[in-house]
Amino acid sequence: MVCILLATPGMPSTRRRPLPCITVCFLLTLADPARAQSPSTPLHHVRPESSLAHSLVAEATARSTTIHTLVDRLEHSDVIVYIRHAALRDSTLDGRVRFVTSAGGWRYLVIELACLRVPYSQIETLGHELQHAVEIAEAPSVVDTKTLAQHYRQIGKQIAGRWNSEVFETRRAVDTAARVRRELLASPLKTTEEQ
Repeated sequence: MVCILLATPGMPSTRRRPLPCITVCFLLTLADPARAQSPSTPLHHVRPESSLAHSLVAEATARSTTIHTLVDRLEHSDVIVYIRHAALRDSTLDGRVRFVTSAGGWRYLVIELACLRVPYSQIETLGHELQHAVEIAEAPSVVDTKTLAQHYRQIGKQIAGRWNSEVFETRRAVDTAARVRRELLASPLKTTEEQ
């Protein structure tokens, strides 16, 4: 099986072993996506899987107009994006997006953000990966990993291939990360004393 990844390379690491990460197990019920959230909570297309991921997305959309716009674009698409923190096998990656499946008229993706990165870096990576999710949302022909790879061979550039996977990058995602970085610098994080 070939896994298609759209990944954000990080800074080189001197560590040889990945650091442990506490993750929240989440059961994705594809037959009935409504069960993924409580009945009183409206269904959203961008779905953080933990309170940490939820806080990060809330901060990101508040501080970055670009991320807010990307989330809004996904809200009006047939793509559902789960966001989680993960101990990534490749310690040089800051994040990645993976295609999960298509079911019931919906396409499901997972964005994984590398654990043990500072929130600023994770927000920048989130913007990058959300851009990839929008690129997928804009391509209705992408319905599985095979069509995802075909799409990214057309719009992107293959940058790596490890562990039986293909990794692609696009100029739009790189530019999005740079724009998010500028927005974060213009909107510093408030400290507890300032709130």
